[in-house]
Amino acid sequence: MSEVILRPIGKFDIPVEAEVISPDVFAGKNIDEIKNLTVLQGPWEHKLSEFFEVSGEAGESPEETTIVIEGDVDRVKLIGYRMSNGKIVIN
Repeated sequence: MSEVILRPIGKFDIPVEAEVISPDVFAGKNIDEIKNLTVLQGPWEHKLSEFFEVSGEAGESPEETTIVIEGDVDRVKLIGYRMSNGKIVIN
């Protein structure tokens, strides 16, 4: 199983809507594509990499993809939204 590691950069003052943090979305993408996925903070669009350090490698399918989040994401909404398979671990 392939693993993508996300580490929050600082604290989030305004909640972040990040439904893209899902094995279904990450599967089949390289790290640069994952970093460039769009999240929302308030009405503004941002790249995922503006809020998270992104490393590792996604699997070819959701079943082969694990996302590990290292840090506090209590202000991040919609993690795993409509996730069909794979795994998300929050440490």
